[in-house]
Amino acid sequence: MRCGYVKRWCWVVAMDYCEAASIARSSGGTVGRAGQYDIMTLPNEALGGRRILILEDESLVSMMIEAMVEELGCEVLGNHGSIERALEFIDQRHADIDIAVLDVNVGGARSYDVAQALAGRGVPFIFSSGYDEGGIDTVWRNHPRLMKPFRLEELEAGLRQALAGAAEPR
Repeated sequence: MRCGYVKRWCWVVAMDYCEAASIARSSGGTVGRAGQYDIMTLPNEALGGRRILILEDESLVSMMIEAMVEELGCEVLGNHGSIERALEFIDQRHADIDIAVLDVNVGGARSYDVAQALAGRGVPFIFSSGYDEGGIDTVWRNHPRLMKPFRLEELEAGLRQALAGAAEPR
């Protein structure tokens, strides 16, 4: 028997695949794949209104991520193309950030200082990169990562995963 997963209000419930798919479809949810797992996402307000920081130095990619985030019902709190500007923003507004999407390679430098600043303040984040796992420093490999190019469903799953795995509320 294949097992499917239904994500609802950040709870994951394992059940028979056919039953899970039926519930997701009848509720207006989506059915898709994330790696080796079948993921059924039910509509909910978990992402609606979340405030997102984006760090991406490629203008077109940045605009694409911004549009996707807004399509998910989130608010783009800040969209920065340099590590320095992102760090300044985090220093000033970290309490306003619900989650961040960080490009790994920004202007030839790795965004790990930004990741550290967010992690130190308890702000969850996901990496966005064209690198495979081997291209990411070992310390950061346990964080959700999107492989570019990615689809809306993958961004949504990554954001949900990061939020669900966030430590304690800030």
